[in-house]
Amino acid sequence: MKSKLVIASVLGLLAAQNLTAQVTYRVYATREGLVGNTTANGHKIVSRDHFCALPSRQALNSNGGRTYTVTINNFNNGQTAVNVPQWDVGPWNTTDNYWHLPRTSWTSLARGLPEAQAAYQNGFNGGHDEFGRSVANPAGIDLADGTFWDDLGMTGNNWVDVTYNWEAPPAPTATVTVDNSNSGFSTSANWSTGTSSTDKFGADYRYRSTAALSDQSTWTGSLPNAHSYTVSAWWPQGSNRSATAAYTVAHGATTTTATVNQQANGGKWNALGTWSDFAAGANTVKLSCWTTTGFIVVADAVKWSY
Repeated sequence: MKSKLVIASVLGLLAAQNLTAQVTYRVYATREGLVGNTTANGHKIVSRDHFCALPSRQALNSNGGRTYTVTINNFNNGQTAVNVPQWDVGPWNTTDNYWHLPRTSWTSLARGLPEAQAAYQNGFNGGHDEFGRSVANPAGIDLADGTFWDDLGMTGNNWVDVTYNWEAPPAPTATVTVDNSNSGFSTSANWSTGTSSTDKFGADYRYRSTAALSDQSTWTGSLPNAHSYTVSAWWPQGSNRSATAAYTVAHGATTTTATVNQQANGGKWNALGTWSDFAAGANTVKLSCWTTTGFIVVADAVKWSY
């Protein structure tokens, strides 16, 4: 629902941002008011009431229900409202579950960015809400008077940090990248340094003629935790590269060799495989020169990720 208060346009320049590892976003909060009216779930609004409205019915509680609650931090003064139930739908939209993936509506918008904020700040959807109204503020949550005034100490509409308590935290991610110029890379003096390929990773790369002998380049990555990781390699391609370059990935108590064609797919990450038994700490990937003679193998960059 549309706030009756006028906000300064400069506040609309603040961007929504994911603040923690939880499902928490900074959104613009407006005061709902409307004492004596009835909310979308049938609750009659009383003076200094305590609830919130979100612009989607996805998390609307039954009348008096508290299955879906938010925790709101007013970072401007340090006050927090805990477990505030959603008992109404708004502001502006009714199908904008912006805190969730996949979104029901406005699927091109980033998670955590209310459609009203995108419309107000950037002219998304022509600056309109789902009903075609011109969006007059970037609100992503409405607050009942008691939550607004008493719990959060707010005197006017403002930005707050909202945690959507029923939403599962996003899956953790980790990426460890080792370039040939990093301390985690080692090789012998037989591997020359090259810079001419424009599709290299970083400033340079190492290369060596293929030969039937053991002379490997090694990337050592320090992984933050035991987990399943995808290991990928980056190389600059060329017609003089080996079509059977052999990377050996150490994982758990074993190793697996992945053979790749370095004549193609250069200038991007190429997955060597995914393994579930990586331990935390040092893990290695090695590139051998022992393959079909008459070519070169290129040692550029390796990454572990999940």
